[in-house]
Amino acid sequence: MNTFGRIFAIMTVSLVLAGALAALPALTLPTEPPVLLRMEVPSVSFLEQWAALDVPAHALLTNSQGRMVLLAILSPEQQRLAQATGMPMTILDADARDAVYYLVEGDASYLKTRSVLPWELLYADGRQAVIRLRSNSALADLEALGVRTSRLGPEPIALNFPTTGAIPTTVPYDPLVADLIAQITATTLLSEVGGLSGEWDVLVGGAPYRLLTRYTYSGMPVAKATQYVYERLQALGYNVTYHPYTLNGYSLRNVIAEKPGRVAPERIVLLTAHLDSRAATSPHNPAPGADDNASGCAALLQTAELLADTDFAFTIRFVFFTGEEQGMRGSSYYAAAVAAAQENIIGVLNLDMIAWDAVEGPDIDLHTHLLAVEDDSDRLAALFASVIQTYSLELTPQIVEEGTRFSDHSPFWDLGYAALLAIEDYVNSFENHASPIDWNPYYHTVNDRLSTLNGDYFCEFARASMATLMHLAEPMRTLSGTVTADDTGLPLTATVTVSGSWGTFAGETTAGVYALSLPGGVFTVTAEASGYFSQTIAAFNVLTGTHARLDFALMPLPNLPAYSFVLQGAGTALGDPGDLVTHTVTIANTGALSDTYALGLGASVFTSTLPITLTGWLSPGHTLTAPVWVQLPVSSGLAFTSTLRHDIVTLTVSSVMSPVHTATLPLRTAFIAGRVYLPVVLRVAEASESR
Repeated sequence: MNTFGRIFAIMTVSLVLAGALAALPALTLPTEPPVLLRMEVPSVSFLEQWAALDVPAHALLTNSQGRMVLLAILSPEQQRLAQATGMPMTILDADARDAVYYLVEGDASYLKTRSVLPWELLYADGRQAVIRLRSNSALADLEALGVRTSRLGPEPIALNFPTTGAIPTTVPYDPLVADLIAQITATTLLSEVGGLSGEWDVLVGGAPYRLLTRYTYSGMPVAKATQYVYERLQALGYNVTYHPYTLNGYSLRNVIAEKPGRVAPERIVLLTAHLDSRAATSPHNPAPGADDNASGCAALLQTAELLADTDFAFTIRFVFFTGEEQGMRGSSYYAAAVAAAQENIIGVLNLDMIAWDAVEGPDIDLHTHLLAVEDDSDRLAALFASVIQTYSLELTPQIVEEGTRFSDHSPFWDLGYAALLAIEDYVNSFENHASPIDWNPYYHTVNDRLSTLNGDYFCEFARASMATLMHLAEPMRTLSGTVTADDTGLPLTATVTVSGSWGTFAGETTAGVYALSLPGGVFTVTAEASGYFSQTIAAFNVLTGTHARLDFALMPLPNLPAYSFVLQGAGTALGDPGDLVTHTVTIANTGALSDTYALGLGASVFTSTLPITLTGWLSPGHTLTAPVWVQLPVSSGLAFTSTLRHDIVTLTVSSVMSPVHTATLPLRTAFIAGRVYLPVVLRVAEASESR
């Protein structure tokens, strides 16, 4: 074969091979899968290091020894970054691809007793366990455990702990709060629970309906329950919305009722409870859930009714969650939504099971976040406990600083919000507890009924939660009074201004009477009326109660013409383009009393500056001068535009002692024949031109 033939043969083979390779599926290089890691956290500083690495975390737990444990799903590169913290690490799952993880409350021995295990146990520390659902398992298998669960991931959590200092930890006795919480009674609360738990019909959409179950997957019943709550709150005048989400193929919704704040509406306080219920086994009908958690919902409804006519400095929201019994799914979706909207939620008070008490005293548990961290969640607990003491409520608060994660407060913890769980004597039945154990034996059964509840305990608990909400959201008060003339006693048309840390509030009198709505605080209050000396009251307390009263009697000013004055303006004779030239204004006090003057400068084309805005005292017959500086524009020959050929700026001078005496003086700067000329004498302005 000649050379040409060999080349042709090689090219032919190459083309055939290329075509064959192109027909093969694309080759992919193997990659390492992400893993589920457990890290023991020796101190909070390690969490700060972790956050600085921009590496995700998916759960922050407290184990049975009170130590912090961090769980994270990390790629190989993220694992290498995480090793820089020096935290001891253990791989719980070497392949986290497409994994569905859940936290389960309790100890692992219970999980191992199940004859069929639709999950793989990955970790247990005596307080909670981590499981991975098998690919063919359903959420119903997890529900069949009958224990509290929480989804782990897939979204990362926040590792910041709010420490704003904005939440008070002690409160003064407030008769406004005391009066309102006293209107909560055991009778009204139990009546609310009876309707929510199916003891009798409630009106939904104008027709009677019996809520025999509020199970999340019940379809019509849970929809009726959310509609009932929606309509109750809407009738009270709140802004009510549904927050929809989808879970396990079901279209579900939370209910949110809002009253915007009057001073700082961007600051938001939440009072929450879960509306859904369950029984021991499927189909969870009936599932009355009187204690769990019609009790918390009843407290929200009663609080909303009693506060419907009360305004607050901050926005308050009543939030009713569904999907709590499936691992706090409704609250997880809602917390993610408010975090994505960057809402400024200053505190979440979550009520879950607040009506059972049977043994040795009215204990309540207040669950805060982490034992090793002092943050606003701890302050919420301290505030709740202080409220109980201040209003002499028959409750014994126990602050649990390594609180449970298994209620609707924990999704807010995970997103960096301050949150608190308020619950009756809480028991994780898989731990050893000191006696007496006062836990509802009808929990998650068909016997969680109205007849089992302790009305007096329930009432005190609801009062405490309402008072805590009120102190957190800052109720508005009314400051009112009269403004009259000191010499005649006649009512005056006046302006009343209230200033303090909350800002400034102002209003006009009507027939000598004023009324201002403002939050509690210490204020400086000033009344002003034309022709009268103003009067100021410093450090006036508007701290408690519904109303505060402050009356003013203003002294008339002396004969107003005694404050007359004249103005005379003059300026430099010549100035070149680019020069800073000065108008000089002479103020002559032609009245009979000493006075001081406020100066103001109008808009100008040329850059004009007034170096002083308030003069000192000027005695009768004396004069003083005030400058007005003008920066002359730079020009080239006669190339000025029409707007740069001249300028007039107006100087306004007012008598401080007599607000009715004001005079104005126009100051003119003109371009003439290549130079800028300021007239020596413009005019004389007299105070008789007062407004």
